[in-house]
Amino acid sequence: ILLVILSYCCLFHQWIYTLVTKRWAVADYSYCFLIPIISIYIIWEIRKKSKPHSFAYSSPLLGYGFLFIATIFFLIGKLGSLETFIYISIWLTIVGCVGVLFGKQALFRYWFPLFILAFIVPAPPFITRIMSFRLRLISTKIAAYVLQVIGIPCYREGNIIDLGITKLQVVHACSGLRYVIPIIIISLIIGYLYNNRNLLSGFILFILAIPMAIIGNAVRLILLAICSIYISLAVVENQLLHDLMGWVVFILSVGIIFGINWILIKIFGNKNFMPQHQNSFRTLKKPNILLHSIIITVLFVFLYFVQLVVFSKQIVPSRQSFDSFPMRIGDWIGKREFLSKKILNSLWADDYISANYYNIKTGNELHLLISYYNKQTALHTAHAPTSCLLGSGFDLRIKRVINPNPDTNRNFKVQQMVLYWAGKKVLSNFWFESRGRVITSEYLNKWYLFWDGITKHRTDGALIRVEMLLNQNQSISQGQIILDSFLVKLKPNVKPNIAPASARNAKPINYHLIFRVFV
Repeated sequence: ILLVILSYCCLFHQWIYTLVTKRWAVADYSYCFLIPIISIYIIWEIRKKSKPHSFAYSSPLLGYGFLFIATIFFLIGKLGSLETFIYISIWLTIVGCVGVLFGKQALFRYWFPLFILAFIVPAPPFITRIMSFRLRLISTKIAAYVLQVIGIPCYREGNIIDLGITKLQVVHACSGLRYVIPIIIISLIIGYLYNNRNLLSGFILFILAIPMAIIGNAVRLILLAICSIYISLAVVENQLLHDLMGWVVFILSVGIIFGINWILIKIFGNKNFMPQHQNSFRTLKKPNILLHSIIITVLFVFLYFVQLVVFSKQIVPSRQSFDSFPMRIGDWIGKREFLSKKILNSLWADDYISANYYNIKTGNELHLLISYYNKQTALHTAHAPTSCLLGSGFDLRIKRVINPNPDTNRNFKVQQMVLYWAGKKVLSNFWFESRGRVITSEYLNKWYLFWDGITKHRTDGALIRVEMLLNQNQSISQGQIILDSFLVKLKPNVKPNIAPASARNAKPINYHLIFRVFV
């Protein structure tokens, strides 16, 4: 088992470190630090409540199935630059190792703590931002409605509540995301401990946890609004009071969950604190832990060296840097701007161009951002523009792919988004330049990263995004025509990279030989 643990850490050490220091360190997912402790505690309680010698070793095939799925997730995550897939493989590998070393029966017995352990995987950033944005809107709508009902005049615009004397802006930290997932986890644990044999009551508890968290966040906004009007505006500006009020509302929400659970127990009956596992085996089968440990270790070492071989063969094409990128494109005159070190660290780009352009005929303004990547990995790849814009406070109204337009000479597809920000309408276009392809889907781009990484040994590419502020009387179709005039002139300046002849003639990786060596 120690051999398995060492090989597991060797394969995943970089990702475990990133998961703990970067993903868990974010306030929305700081609860993840408690998940392994909770999982281990429940496992210990199950063992303590179980009868002695009630556990028999059974088939390891289900465990090997989980290890196979974990391997697929790991390879797709590495080659497709999908960080979350690698984190999922970290969890699936643990489940698989339990199933292989201790048998199928162990997976059935400890299914709940292993399921809770899955919460160590935070949601992808784009899902986090979309969830946060939606929760902000819901909480803001509820708070504004209640304030109007109780006689406090207010006006809501997006995620801003205008109280006249001040404005409450529901930012990302106030979205309620920090309430929702922890309360869901708490409801699952309470349902398992007290209602584990009644699926209906556990399901009811789980369903009620989500609106409870949203309503709890809306209550906090209402209290802040009332305090700012009847006590002092300093309440809204005091971060300590913000946090204190958040803790109070969260504890009250958890208390309500316990109250609902007590009612469910009265309705459906009381259950044991922990399930008693009966002995369903007449004879005990001793597992060959040494053999299975060696097989798992060989698999981990194999994956470790495969990723080294694959990424050492990645080709980095030669290209011209953005230093001489034109600041005059048709009727558009631009001025380059340089991003801060903090933004560059989150952008991960090897080269970039960020510039603001002004149309001398129509008076429109737009922002251009092109981020280029020599090699893309899970921690070094293009961000989804949707999540970045939503994280910046934009309200997404329309997202669609628009076909080439022969009237404007735009001969390639683009992803179009219509956003609202501070009462202004913004028209956005973006696409991925991926090894000679124009790709408008974030998911399809990930697939081609995986496929080209295997077949072409190339993962270079760029993300091109443009945001244009529409004038007061301009429609979306009129704005797209104006934006096309910029994109048509921009496209020749974004040339596909060509791999050097020596790299094109290089022998591909013999994956069949690697597989034979492993077998």
